[in-house]
Amino acid sequence: MSGLTHLLLALAALQQQTEPPPQPRIDRPRPIHHEPRDDSFFNLGPVLWKGVEFHGGWMEGRGLDVNLHDRVVAESQGFLPPYTVTLKYEEMDIEATEVGFTIDANLFRVSFDGMKGRWQGDGLLLVNDGVNPTTSTPVSIHGDFWGAKAEIYWPALRLRQGPFEACLGPEFSVAWFYEGLHGVPQSPLGIKDKNDEFEGGLGPKLSIRYIFSGVDLSLDAELPYLFGPLRGWSRQATAGIGIRF
Repeated sequence: MSGLTHLLLALAALQQQTEPPPQPRIDRPRPIHHEPRDDSFFNLGPVLWKGVEFHGGWMEGRGLDVNLHDRVVAESQGFLPPYTVTLKYEEMDIEATEVGFTIDANLFRVSFDGMKGRWQGDGLLLVNDGVNPTTSTPVSIHGDFWGAKAEIYWPALRLRQGPFEACLGPEFSVAWFYEGLHGVPQSPLGIKDKNDEFEGGLGPKLSIRYIFSGVDLSLDAELPYLFGPLRGWSRQATAGIGIRF
C-alpha cells in the first residue's frame, strides 16, 4: 500500500513539473475619450445639437434690378387695332419685417423666416391707341410684399470671451417672394398685377451672442446678394432669444 502511495506522489510531482508556467498578464492601455470641442477659432465641427432660437427683425433691398414679365392690358376698339397699355418693371425697393427661428448645430445653423412688407419702384408705361405712335411715360409704382425664406449659415470664424461669442461666415438662402401691384394712376386702363418668384441669396453674416444659464441673446446682421428675377444687394438684421440644450 505504501508503494502505491509513493507511485501516485511521484506521478503528481512529475505532472506539476511538465505544466507550462502561467503567462504574465499584460494590461493594455484603454483609449482616452476626448469630448468634441466646439470652441475652436476656425469652425470645422463637429455637428452638435446645441439649441434653438426665435428671432425677429427687418430686411430691405434698394435699387434692385428687375427681370419680371411685362404686364399688358388691352381693350377692343371694333375695326381699329386694340387699345393696349404695357407696364415694364425697371427698378424696385423692398422693405419688410421678418420673424422666424434658428436651429443651432454648431458646425452650421439653419433658419426659417417669414416676411411681410411693401415694395416701391420705377416702371415705364407704354400706351398704344391703335392710331398714333406708342407713347412712353416713366411711372412710380408700389404694392404689397410677402416672402418666405430658408437659410443655412456656416459660422466659420468664431471668437469666445466669457459669455460672449462672435461669429463670422457665409450664408446661403433660398426664398419665395410675392409682389402685388396696387395700380398705376397714369394708366388710361386699369392695371392690376402680381408676381411671385424664387430668389437665391449669398453673402457674409455676423452673429453676436450673450450666453448665460442655458439661454442666449443674439444680434445678427447679414449682407446677402440676391440673384434671380430680382438682383442686387440687400440688408438684414435680427434680434433673438434662444434655449441651449
